Amino acid sequence: MQIDWLEVENLVKPCPNYNVLIKDLQEVFSYVFIREAYNQTPKQALEYSKKLFGCDPKQRYGEAIKRVTCILEKLEKIGIKNNFDFISQVETKEKLEAFYQKYSITVQEIVGFLKYLSFWLLPSKIYLRELVESDDNEYLAYVTTLRQDGIRYNLDILEQGRTKEDRENISIRTGIPKNVIYDLASRADLTRMPWVRGRNIKHYVKTGYANFDKLAKINPEIIHKEMASYFKSIGKNMKLAIDLDSHIEYSKFFPKVIDPDI
Repeated sequence: MQIDWLEVENLVKPCPNYNVLIKDLQEVFSYVFIREAYNQTPKQALEYSKKLFGCDPKQRYGEAIKRVTCILEKLEKIGIKNNFDFISQVETKEKLEAFYQKYSITVQEIVGFLKYLSFWLLPSKIYLRELVESDDNEYLAYVTTLRQDGIRYNLDILEQGRTKEDRENISIRTGIPKNVIYDLASRADLTRMPWVRGRNIKHYVKTGYANFDKLAKINPEIIHKEMASYFKSIGKNMKLAIDLDSHIEYSKFFPKVIDPDI
């Protein structure tokens, strides 16, 4: 049976098309820290996905866990080495056709797992300026300087500013204070959480929690009270703005990417 490409293009939505989905995944995997932290074997990916979906306090992702479990068990059985190996085997329409014909894995399962990698497991690539308030002229100037130095995206600063020494080198090159480099790297680090973008990060910045270590160590009751007070002061609904409970849980098991600035 041949692949129905109209169905494939419908399945990949909201991505524009299959090629864009693959290109985006390959671009994210081009970063060394991504390959080190997220190029999991099927067994590792299964355990991680259970933790990831299990962080939802409302437990809404039971069916998603079943689907991911099913495809990962099949990928392990056919000898897929890791996430990037899977992407490589279906990276073109021709390869996808061959993969589909060779193995008992449906197009829905293949595309579903690619979308899981893109929207849940891997961070999205966003501009660094999105992590800064539009009226914070000082930080916006720093972001401009970093862009001129080749650090344009959240993933760039995570790649180049992982260690204290890395951040010191950036500081020497750009003249930006080391604590600012660390702060921006910490904000970028939070974007590794599913569905988190600049607007979410800014709430953590305002409350002093734009840092995974702080989220992991704080008493949940304390941060809930402080966040509730903050959102009340700006007239917004906290539950609609950030998924605080899930984010606290993520902070406890997410792979560590940047070293503390000590």
